[in-house]
Amino acid sequence: MPGSINRGNGAIVKPSYTFVRRGDEIEVVRARGFKTGTYVCYCRSGDANKKCELIFSLRQILCKLGSCSGASCLRVPVEPAANQ
Repeated sequence: MPGSINRGNGAIVKPSYTFVRRGDEIEVVRARGFKTGTYVCYCRSGDANKKCELIFSLRQILCKLGSCSGASCLRVPVEPAANQ
């Protein structure tokens, strides 16, 4: 995803980008406010209602087990609305 680098169950942002938390979603935002994409943490159980714990900072995100009950976490990049 533009502006970020995937690292296992997490991601970091590149210089001049930041993460912005919007509820259960994390947006990747360019310094001037332009959104380049969104990350969401889900369980791999296939149940979209089960979420993983999201560790968040302006420069790094990490999906950890939460309500997954032992299942692994999945960080899902979501395309910006303009690209869908």
